[in-house]
Amino acid sequence: MINQMPQLLNIDINLSCKPNETISLRNDIKMSCFHDKDSEIIRLEFMFMNAGSVNQSKFFASASASSLITEGCGKMSAIEVADKLDYYAAYVEKVTERDATSLVFYFLKKYQENLLPLIEQIIKEANYTDREFELYIAKQKQNFEINAQKTAMMAYKGFYRTIFPEQHSLSLFGEKEDFDKLTAQDVREFYKTFYTSSQSEIVLSGNYSDDFIKQIEKYFGTEKWGRNENLDLKDYTITTKDLSEATFKLINKSGAAQSSIRMGCVSLNHRDKDFLPFSVVVCLLGGYFGSRLMMNIREDKGYTYGISANLSAYRYASVLSISADVKADKAKESLNEVEKEIIRLQNDLVPESELSQVKNYLIGDCIRNLDGAFDKADKYSFLKKMSYEYDYYKDFLLTIKNITIEDIRDLSQKYLDLRYMSKIIAGDDKIIT
Repeated sequence: MINQMPQLLNIDINLSCKPNETISLRNDIKMSCFHDKDSEIIRLEFMFMNAGSVNQSKFFASASASSLITEGCGKMSAIEVADKLDYYAAYVEKVTERDATSLVFYFLKKYQENLLPLIEQIIKEANYTDREFELYIAKQKQNFEINAQKTAMMAYKGFYRTIFPEQHSLSLFGEKEDFDKLTAQDVREFYKTFYTSSQSEIVLSGNYSDDFIKQIEKYFGTEKWGRNENLDLKDYTITTKDLSEATFKLINKSGAAQSSIRMGCVSLNHRDKDFLPFSVVVCLLGGYFGSRLMMNIREDKGYTYGISANLSAYRYASVLSISADVKADKAKESLNEVEKEIIRLQNDLVPESELSQVKNYLIGDCIRNLDGAFDKADKYSFLKKMSYEYDYYKDFLLTIKNITIEDIRDLSQKYLDLRYMSKIIAGDDKIIT
């Protein structure tokens, strides 16, 4: 691997997510197109920019709206919709996040004319019947109860509730009783409010034709659809200026076979000039298999199967988090080792060979993420929903190539500030203490 690094670092790589063409439909919906002449599959994505959980008035409304959207539409029942999708070998991916929701339809090119009328009904005429809603909620409650007992979920929720202010959108999580408070009408209301032409953008990829683009405009781009009213959107802007002093929290789970740890803080907004360089630091610390944390806490100490450091970006905020499931009695020792690795990054210059290895990994990861029209379309939609620039990956590539060992040290000193990094442990307090 070391011998290949100079070649990978020096080659010219095009990592643009710019569409082949961008079309404004007659009703002002923007459609971004990524052409692939060799593909027999079409990827058709509908992004609803503000249909994420941040803007729901009741917990689970956003996830329910996307999950149930194919469970009956127009005069078709859930079974009829499923049968028709199966008949034409179509697959629907539903991606619900904090900020936005995407519905992605995959289907063979030869069936595109057959499927567009069905897709139109799914998007515009979802039913959300009481029966399908009740079945869905019953299943979700069971899944919720199972996940709520996992120490990893306890640590995750405890961490976000610690680093964000009370009642902040990113510190709020639904509980079991919130399923009983949600109604089918609440889900219908969320759908009618956010699944509209004014809130949507279309991303098309594959071996599409001009005639198919005209067909999409016929079904989705001639007139405005949905309510298209002014929305009262929630702003959850928070920056490193809002950082509070570090907090330690122990969440007890009696009899837990392992402990789950979370450590971190609110971090840079993705628009900050240091966001991309700091992403390299986070990767070196715990972002890949050869990272400092993996080498120490997994390979050397054997406390965990895996530990990771992530810089999770939302539209208006970013979170630095270090997480792992560790041996039940090694939680505090693991957190101490994380601190040691952070201090080492702040005080000692990393070897050039180690930085080259990280650069090589990151460049390879960028290439894998943009390998083909579908991948580019997927990453483009992510950038759009998060309000990133088109050239994010091009800029990241330049950052990776140009960052120095001195930059790694300076950024670690500036943004890996232990004074503001809260620590959460979920596990059996009899073992941990």
